[in-house]
Amino acid sequence: MQSISRRRYTDDFKAQAIALAEPIGPASAARQLNISVKTLSNWLTASRAGRPLRSLQCKPSSELESQLTRLRTENATLKMEPDIIKKSDGVLRQGVQVRYAFVARERTRYPTRLLCRVSDPFLLRDQFHVI
Repeated sequence: MQSISRRRYTDDFKAQAIALAEPIGPASAARQLNISVKTLSNWLTASRAGRPLRSLQCKPSSELESQLTRLRTENATLKMEPDIIKKSDGVLRQGVQVRYAFVARERTRYPTRLLCRVSDPFLLRDQFHVI
C-alpha cells in the first residue's frame, strides 16, 4: 500500500488562491488550481475569520532547506555503513543464514533497509521480514 504524501502550500499561494476564489467561487477556483475544494474552503473560512493562513505545525521550507535535509540524511547513512561493516567482523562473508542472523541482531541499532543493503545487496528489506 502506498502512502499519500500531504501537499504543502506556501502562504503566498494560499493568498492568491483566496483572491481567485472570492470572485469566481471556491469550486471553480479549486478546479483551476488543481486543489481540493475543502482545502480552499478552509482557507477562505480562516481568512474571513481573520486567522492566519500559516499552519503552526509546519514551517515553509525552501528548496535549499529540503536539499539540506536530504543531504544530512544521506550523510548520516554514509557514516553508518562503515560502522556496520566493522561491527560485522567477517560475518558478511559467510552464508546467507549467518548474514540474516546478523541483520536480525543489529536492526535495533541500524535501519533494517541499510543493514540489508550492506549485508547482501540482493536482499530486499521486505524479503528479510518474510524469512
